[in-house]
Parts: sequence; C-alpha cells; structure tokens
Amino acid sequence: MLLLGHTGITYAVVRTAEKLISHSGRKISGLIDYRLVFIGAILPDILDKPLGHIFLKDTLGNGRIFAHTLLFSLLLFLIGLFYWVKAKRPGILVLAIGSFLHLVFDSMWALPKTLFWPAYGWSFPQMKSDDYLWQVLLRLVTDPYSYVPELIGGFFLLTLLRELSHKKQLKQFLKTGKLLFNNDTLS
Repeated sequence: MLLLGHTGITYAVVRTAEKLISHSGRKISGLIDYRLVFIGAILPDILDKPLGHIFLKDTLGNGRIFAHTLLFSLLLFLIGLFYWVKAKRPGILVLAIGSFLHLVFDSMWALPKTLFWPAYGWSFPQMKSDDYLWQVLLRLVTDPYSYVPELIGGFFLLTLLRELSHKKQLKQFLKTGKLLFNNDTLS
C-alpha cells in the first residue's frame, strides 16, 4: 500500500471508530488531530524507506525495518498512553494507532522476522533495492493489490476534502486537524 491507501483508509478506520465510540455515549469528537492520523499512517515508511533504501542500501536494501515492527508500535503506544493519562494529550497515541494500522495494511504478519523483531534475531531480511521505485510504479499500474487500495484511499480523502470544502472548514482543519462536522455520515 502506498500514500493514498495508507492515509485514506487509516482516516476512514479512525473516523468510523470515533463515531462508534461517540455513539456509545463517550464524547471524543474533537479530540483527534487528523493531521496526526495522516502522519501516523505513513510514519513507518517515513522512517524506514530512507533508512533502508538510501542509507543502508548496500547492507539491507529493505524499507521495512525498525518502524515496521510491533515493538515500534508498542513503544509508541505506551508513550502515547503515558501522555494521555498524565496530560490528557492524545497526540502520540493517535500516531501509534496510525502506525499500527500501517503494519496491518502492509500485511506485516507475512514477514514475521520483521514484525516480531528482535524475537527472531537482530537482523532484518535483506532485499534487492536497485530498482525499488520502478517495481513500485509497475505494481501500481498492473497489480490490483496495489492500485485498488490506492483508489479506495483516494476516494476517502476526496470525500473528506469535499466535505471540508462544502462546510468551509478546510482552513480550520489545516490549522487544528479537527473535524467538527455535525452530521453522522462518514466524512
């Protein structure tokens, strides 16, 4: 999954969870900074792709390393939980949720040596990354497992953008990351 898939589908999952929790009687609307949802959704790639494909290209050539581990998401979650309990600041917790969903959408269970690092040893699988970008682009136009999530994520992002524009809240959203819609449709 790439940028649109990760960000759009993560947004839809978090927004749906927010609405379900709100409907159960707990007031959480307005607590989530969706800018952090978007960053969390791609945080493992932001950290691992440059590290694995540029800096460690000769030794690893793998863009799924440290931040694609359950340990990374768990540490981020525990730090976020600490800040939530101590200061009622959910920001890092939101990043952790986005980061964890990234692992789910990347099907990291298929790479247990990475997902459960360091349980299977301290090294990560090595991959050939000479033509990494070309392989990604080729899959994006030929493989439904690549382009379908991008189309779905793009749809959710366009729906959000349309809703923000229609309600004249785009500027406010960019400033605060908050969604302050009064209706219950998936926005």
